[in-house]
Amino acid sequence: MARFTKIKIEFTIIFDNNTDMKTVTDETGLTPNSAINKSDAKNPFYKVADKPDDWAYEDEHMPASWTLETEYIKTVVLEEVTDSLITKIKPRIDNIISVLQKYDGTAHFSIVTVINRNYKPALCFNEEFIEIISLLKATVDIDIYF
Repeated sequence: MARFTKIKIEFTIIFDNNTDMKTVTDETGLTPNSAINKSDAKNPFYKVADKPDDWAYEDEHMPASWTLETEYIKTVVLEEVTDSLITKIKPRIDNIISVLQKYDGTAHFSIVTVINRNYKPALCFNEEFIEIISLLKATVDIDIYF
């Protein structure tokens, strides 16, 4: 169990096509924490249809992804974490929108929270974060671990 509450946020652009992630990096002007081309993506959980007892890697079922994320931050205030990511994204928002439109990408935020039962976080979205979500037409998920 964690001794403190910590939160991180990931911003991922997902492409279900052969968009080159180096191109995404160049056009956004941001350096991702990870970038996986569709040709390099492997899904270890895809079951081979003609061999029902065998699991295999299958490129066709994994999208390309480009991810920018924060480190875990010891806090109970989500805004501290979203602000650290927004400061990187906001100056490049027009570039990101262009990449999303040009290469048919989808934007996604994933908030990962590890909670110490004595320190429950305030998971509130401030106006600036909501504006970024809206501009990017992004989805958001929140993972909570105890």
